[in-house]
Amino acid sequence: MDKIRALIVFRRVVELGSFVAAADDLNLSKAAVSRNINELESYLGCPLINRTTRHLHITDNGQLYYQQVCNVLDALKNADQSVIESSHTLKGKLKISAPMSLGIVEINPIICAFMQEHPELTIDW
Repeated sequence: MDKIRALIVFRRVVELGSFVAAADDLNLSKAAVSRNINELESYLGCPLINRTTRHLHITDNGQLYYQQVCNVLDALKNADQSVIESSHTLKGKLKISAPMSLGIVEINPIICAFMQEHPELTIDW
């Protein structure tokens, strides 16, 4: 069982209230959605969703699990976003070698603007 996929499927089933709607939303077959939920329930040893031919009802354990699943998936999304943002941030030391006259007159205003855009970067003259 792909646990993260199963958690995503479970979350969407609860939020959309339907296996078919979750399948459409996730671009999966209804059978794949059903299989993910069944595997998750089997793994946990308890039903999360009571199903009939027309309705589904989230069990008490399903509600509790849903809240925890949302926390986990949101934390995972935040972790991904943090790394993505961090990888686009310039960090470290930039060493500049230039004649003083050029540095003071020409380069200094450019470096000041650059430093404001990239506060985690340090300059070594």
